[in-house]
Amino acid sequence: MQKKLKKSKALTQKNLEELAQDCYSKYEIFKLQHLNDSAAYYIELRASLDTTNVKWKLDAGNFVEEYLSKNFVAMQYYQSALFQIKENYTYDERLMIRTLNNMGLLYVKVDSLTQALACFEKVRLHLKEDDISGLSAIYRNMGSVFLRKGKMTETQECYEKALELELERAEIDRNNLAGAY
Repeated sequence: MQKKLKKSKALTQKNLEELAQDCYSKYEIFKLQHLNDSAAYYIELRASLDTTNVKWKLDAGNFVEEYLSKNFVAMQYYQSALFQIKENYTYDERLMIRTLNNMGLLYVKVDSLTQALACFEKVRLHLKEDDISGLSAIYRNMGSVFLRKGKMTETQECYEKALELELERAEIDRNNLAGAY
């Protein structure tokens, strides 16, 4: 019985992966044709196939935010992904950072600046000290939020920290350096 159960689970997993790949392929085709509603259907269907798959949730959230401007729906995907990351026994730091950053950027978009800062601060705490590019980007994000809030001292501190980090890099990224300036 256990052998049959194991075989059945493996077959189910294989079928799920094939269905997910089929959904993703259709999503890409419709996206290339600028048929965003159809593309959204397939990327969201894929996300619903496995509610524990954080990457699929992030893909769906990114698409509905960027192409359909459904900010509330996107935030639901991001929050669900964050919950899954925290509850998952195979915690993935990179996915945590990506999810929090996506949430922060979406909060900026909808003018919820306090929540955006909270997300960016969490990202900053999760980044390693040697991730100069990531830290610089977060300080620039935080600086832009402080600027929108009219907090010039904090704005300057964030941009100066981003500039300092960019100047430390072995290969300077001119776009990031310009953003910090």
